[in-house]
Amino acid sequence: MSPAPAITSEGLHKAYGQGPARREILRGINLRLEPGEFTLCSGPSGSGKSTLLSALSGLIQPEAGRVTALGQDIWTLDESRRERFRLEHLGFVFQGFNLFSALTAREHLLLILGYMGVRGKEAGLRADQALAEVDLTSCAHQRPATLSGGEKQRVAIARALVKRPRLIFADEPTSALDRRNGELVVALLRRAVIRQGATVFCVTHDPRVTPFADRVVAVEDGRIVNDSRHTVN
Repeated sequence: MSPAPAITSEGLHKAYGQGPARREILRGINLRLEPGEFTLCSGPSGSGKSTLLSALSGLIQPEAGRVTALGQDIWTLDESRRERFRLEHLGFVFQGFNLFSALTAREHLLLILGYMGVRGKEAGLRADQALAEVDLTSCAHQRPATLSGGEKQRVAIARALVKRPRLIFADEPTSALDRRNGELVVALLRRAVIRQGATVFCVTHDPRVTPFADRVVAVEDGRIVNDSRHTVN
């Protein structure tokens, strides 16, 4: 028997605007993501790929359709339960890093662990382990202003990994980075698939990501136009 999917979407629709200005962003998307799989979602700007990520991860509610994540129909949950679901099971990595200027790298991780109810010695050990995984032990007590773009993104990845999430969503995680740091960031996401068995859904137009993905889903005009798999070396 094949394992249950990590995420499925059925008939997702989403539009913005009213009347003549109304624009359909998602047009009935059906998608199944398998456990422990790295899926890259590609497409031109405005194709709907970031909206799809937001709908799958419980950030933007679709106008129609269903999303089942880890067996939970997430859009039947009220807002507080949906927030708790994201906190406990999902990790996020965004283009803009989303770091607090007053917090050190380690404090960012301790903060999210605190929200999860993990504190004290266990929180410290988990934070130190996550920073070591992204090779930032030496930067643990530095604040964002003293970090490079690549280091900031690695803090963001460590913040996602420290939760030990089953699902990781990354939206253009390499677009602000040079070649070396971009490839390093994607390699870290790939490592989460291998070491933690996480399911990664990465939205990008960066071709550097493709060699790390098990699957590439192409989106145009709110529809999936191609879905291909390949073997990762």
